Amino acid sequence: MRRISSCPRSRRSIVGGDPILLAPETTRGPEHIALDGSYLYWSQQDGEFGNYSVQRAPLAGGGEVQTLAMDLRPIQDLEVDDTNVYITADLKLLKIPLAGGDATPVASKLGPSFVLDGDNVYAANETTVVKVPKSGGSITTLATGQIRATSITVDATNIYWLDQGSLSDPDGAMRKLTK
Repeated sequence: MRRISSCPRSRRSIVGGDPILLAPETTRGPEHIALDGSYLYWSQQDGEFGNYSVQRAPLAGGGEVQTLAMDLRPIQDLEVDDTNVYITADLKLLKIPLAGGDATPVASKLGPSFVLDGDNVYAANETTVVKVPKSGGSITTLATGQIRATSITVDATNIYWLDQGSLSDPDGAMRKLTK
């Protein structure tokens, strides 16, 4: 017996009511997102020439979209803390003040995937997992010999990442290391 739904198809959320628009639907190419207690932050492609920007809008909705930084290279990841938005672009870690301004370098050759934790940034870069102080400085290698280390996260005591393995052999793994 075929079951027919009494609800017409709609773009509404099944639970929670109508979604709140935080940024105009004319936003071009939004990509990575992060949030703090007041704002939603995202990267987006601007125009057709590969320039990117970092934007923010109030979480409550109805506020003005603010551009924090422009003319950036393609952004691979984005995170936020109490004072800065951090991005990776061209394997460089950059920070942008929450009030907006120039993107200043923190470290290079970090890899596209990173996570913030206290005073440190942890990153996965294909064959290594590393950490660097958020203020900049020397990169400390924590794990080597990875095949395709990506997608990193942390908890209070450990670092976790995916090692996707080789493209031709199913040898991927999920790994963890004490901080």
